[in-house]
Amino acid sequence: MTRQPLIYVAILTLLCCGWVVSSRPAVSSGSTVYIALGDSIAAGIGSSLPRERGYPALIRDLISRESGRIVTLENLATPGETVTSFRDDGQLSRFHDLVDRLNRGNTPISAITVSLGGNDMLHVSGRGSTDRQAALDGFTSAYPAVLSDIRSAVGNDIPIIVTNSYDLSSGDSSIVESDAWWIARFNDVIAAGAAASSARVADVSSEFAGHISDYTLAPWDVHPTNAGHQAIAAAVWRALAIDTIAPVVTVTPTLISARRMPTLRFTANDNTGIDDIEIRSSGGTIHGPFQTSTDTWVALVDLGDVTGIVTVTIKASDLAGNTVSRDVTITPPAGTP
Repeated sequence: MTRQPLIYVAILTLLCCGWVVSSRPAVSSGSTVYIALGDSIAAGIGSSLPRERGYPALIRDLISRESGRIVTLENLATPGETVTSFRDDGQLSRFHDLVDRLNRGNTPISAITVSLGGNDMLHVSGRGSTDRQAALDGFTSAYPAVLSDIRSAVGNDIPIIVTNSYDLSSGDSSIVESDAWWIARFNDVIAAGAAASSARVADVSSEFAGHISDYTLAPWDVHPTNAGHQAIAAAVWRALAIDTIAPVVTVTPTLISARRMPTLRFTANDNTGIDDIEIRSSGGTIHGPFQTSTDTWVALVDLGDVTGIVTVTIKASDLAGNTVSRDVTITPPAGTP
């Protein structure tokens, strides 16, 4: 099995403020706008080049490839943002101003993402239950109202995707008042708020489970790495559900082999990228697949002592989770293995 680099919101975010990452190329005819809102995760912090490798930039590129249109990223995210500072300190107001400007120019909005909650937890990290419960109560009151405000501003047709939070402790959420338990409670609020405003949840928590060391800068920093931002983008892309077309796999359906380790060659194509290639066989051993070019793979099929026809199944998945399978029948060489 092979995974492409693109497939790979934090519970904690940097306690800093004042840096707003914004990408504002001129909006041309036939273009759309994608709006990213939230905290330092949405600002791309942790990636080596936030304006190009943060998850909003990756989503912009995916929407552009899928739609064939120019997509402008309007990133209003502010590091250090909590749900109340988002509401009260200017980001929500800037969002309304942006929507008004786009409406006046008849510029369509393709999607909105919201990443909030990490700093609400960070501010009470390590404190007692009373402080944590107070933070949860405040988040429970403010978060759904913020999403409702965003939904009201753009109407019912624009997809809104919210990211939930991952657990740096990799703990057991069933242990009451553990870090993992509190994170799960905040994620419950995010899910309920999303449902109330017809938004969808990008399940970053599940995406990061078991991959904290790969996807974050922990223990030195709480932010996602490049791979982490790619993983968030993958979760957001699946939640957007824009791409509904499966990849195309091309392979010769039958193979009569003169060798006991034939080479299987095939191509796999998708407009937004191949996420995963998996090969299974009814007999023998598969070595690979190995990618030899952008859309070409090879695998070796060790037939061993198999004497009957072997069926090899190639399964390709794209970033949105669409899959396709193709079977190849292989006839081993005649004679005793």
